[in-house]
Amino acid sequence: MFRIIGSVLLVLLCRSTTEIHSAFVDPQVKLTEWTGWGTSLAWFSDALGGLNQEVQDEMNYALFSPERLNLNVLRYTIGGTTPGDESCGPFRFAAATESFRDGPNEPYIWNRDPRARNVLLAAKALGADVFEAFSNSPPSWLTRNGCTKGTEGGAPLHDNFDPENADAFADYLTEVVKYYHENYGVTFTSLAPFNEPSSGYWQGRGSSQEGCNMERATMVEVIKSAYASLQAKNLTFCTLSVADETEINQELLTQRVFTDAGVAGMYTKVNTHGYSDNGQENRGELFTLAQKNGHTLWMDEVGWSRSELEDMVQGLNLAERIVYDVRNMVPSAWVYWQAVEDQQPGMWGLLDVPYANAAIANIHYNSGYYAMMQFSKYITRGFTIVHVNDGNSIAAYNEMSQTLVIVAVNSATNAVTKQFDLTTFSALGQAEAFRTSPSEPHVPITPPVVSGNQFDLVLPAKSVTTLKMSGSIAKVASNLVTNGDFESGTNTWFLLYGQRQDNGINGNYVRRGASSGFVDYNESELSLMTDVTVRETKRYYLTAWCATSGPNTKFGVLVNGRQGPELTIDSYRGYQVYGISFDAAASDVISIYLYAQQGNYNAQIDDVELH
Repeated sequence: MFRIIGSVLLVLLCRSTTEIHSAFVDPQVKLTEWTGWGTSLAWFSDALGGLNQEVQDEMNYALFSPERLNLNVLRYTIGGTTPGDESCGPFRFAAATESFRDGPNEPYIWNRDPRARNVLLAAKALGADVFEAFSNSPPSWLTRNGCTKGTEGGAPLHDNFDPENADAFADYLTEVVKYYHENYGVTFTSLAPFNEPSSGYWQGRGSSQEGCNMERATMVEVIKSAYASLQAKNLTFCTLSVADETEINQELLTQRVFTDAGVAGMYTKVNTHGYSDNGQENRGELFTLAQKNGHTLWMDEVGWSRSELEDMVQGLNLAERIVYDVRNMVPSAWVYWQAVEDQQPGMWGLLDVPYANAAIANIHYNSGYYAMMQFSKYITRGFTIVHVNDGNSIAAYNEMSQTLVIVAVNSATNAVTKQFDLTTFSALGQAEAFRTSPSEPHVPITPPVVSGNQFDLVLPAKSVTTLKMSGSIAKVASNLVTNGDFESGTNTWFLLYGQRQDNGINGNYVRRGASSGFVDYNESELSLMTDVTVRETKRYYLTAWCATSGPNTKFGVLVNGRQGPELTIDSYRGYQVYGISFDAAASDVISIYLYAQQGNYNAQIDDVELH
C-alpha cells in the first residue's frame, strides 16, 4: 500500500515506531474548564458535626481551607429518614439522614439535620463555593414500603418508588433547595435526585444506609417532575444533575435511555460514580454523549480503603484514578466519597478520627489525604485542564494568573525521570515543586532547573509530584490543520485507496460537533490523511482525539514521506487525546494520518491541532 507525494514513495505497511522523545504541555489544547475537587457530606458530616468544637474546627480546616486540602465542591444530602425510625432495621452510625418532613400533610421541620449543616456552613466559611444537593432516598412516606433503605421485594432491581409520587418527591427536594438558599445563603447550583438507582444494592433490612432503587422509566418521570418544580418555583440558580449510577458503563446505559426518552434537555450535568472499575469502562463514550447533549460531566463518587503514608496504597490508587479520569473522561470536577470516617480498619476516609474518642491528637492523615492535596491545592477554579502527552500526568493552566500546574504520578517501585518540553510557553517564571511519597507527606522539594523551556523531573518510586510555575504566558499559534474539527466541509482530508461519498467525514461517532473523521477498515480503505506544508523550521506539536473499535490503529505523521512519530490508539475505550511532537523545516510536507490494518472494525479522529 503506497501513495506518491512529489517523488517520495510512501510504504504504509512497512513502518517503524518512533518513541516520543519528551512529554510536552500544550495550553492551546483545552480539555475542560475546572470546577473543583470535593467530597460528599454523607455520612461523615453528621458524625463530624456532633464532635467537640475543637476537633470540628481542626478537621474542617484540614479539609476545606485553601492552605490545606482546599476542597471546594460539596455534595449535601437531603435526607429522607424520620429521626428514630428503625422500622426496617438499624442504620450504620450517622447514615439515617434526617428528613425535613414526615408526611404529605406534615409541616417542614427546618431545624433538623443540624450537625451536617454545621459542616456545610463551616466549609462555606472556609471557601467552599460549589454546592450540590442530592438524595439517597425519597422520604420514607414516599417509598413503596416506608423504608429509606430499599426493599427486599422483587428482583433484580426491586424498585422502591412509585412514579405516581414523582411530583411530591420533586416538591420536597426543591423546597429544601429554596429554603437553604433563602435562609442559609447556600446556593445549590445543582440537584441530583438519585444515588446509584440501578445498582440493586438497597435491600431494606439487608442494607445499613439510605438508598432507593428505581427503574429507568421511573427516573424519567422524576426528572420531568423535578425540572417542572424548579421552573415553577423560579429556582433559576439550580439545575438538575443525573444519574449517579454506581459505575461508568451503567451510567452510559442510563444516559442513553434518558436521551431516547427526550429528557436530556431537562438537566445540565451528568454525574457518575467510579466503582467496579477495571480500566475498560466507556469513559470516552460517556464524555461524547454528554457533549452531544450539552452536558457537563462530573466524577462525583469513588473511594479506597485507608492506608498509611509508608505504603502509599490509598494515595496511589487515588492519584492514578484522578489522572486516568481526567485524561479519558474529561470531567469538570472530581469528588471523593467520604473524606472523613471513623478510625477503624477498612474505612475509606482521607483522614479519620475515632468518633468515640475524638481529639486533635487522635486525628490520622492517610496517604490519600496527601496525594489528594497534590492536585486539589494547586489546580483550582479558574484553571483549564490542558493537554500533556504523558499518560501518567495531568496539566492545568490559568490564563488570568498565567500559572501552569503539572501533576505527575509514578506508581512504579523504581524512580523515573521524565523530560518535559514547555516550548509552547514563553516568559516562564519561578517554579515550585511538592511531593508525596512513602517518606514525604506533601513536602516542598527543590524544583527542576528549566533550560531552554525544558526540564527533567525526577519522580521517586511510589510518588506524586506537583510542579507549579508562575508567570508563564502561552504563545498564540493558529492551528495549521484545515478543517481539523471536520465541521467546515472543506475537502482537505482524503482516503488512501478508498472511496466514500462522504470522503471519510460524517457524524457516525463524533467527539463533539456534528462530524468527525471516520474510517471503515475494509479491503480498500486503510487510512484517512491530510497534508500540511509548514512555513517555519521549528518543533511542531500535534494533538488529536482518536477512538477505535479494533487493534493496530495508528495515529502519526510522515515528514516529506518519511516516517515520523506514531502512536497506537487504545481499543474500545472511546475518544482519548493523543499528542506527538517532531522537528520539521520550512516547506516540509507533514502528512497526518489515522491508519489501521484491514479488519472488521472502524476508527475515528476529531479535533486535530498542529502548531
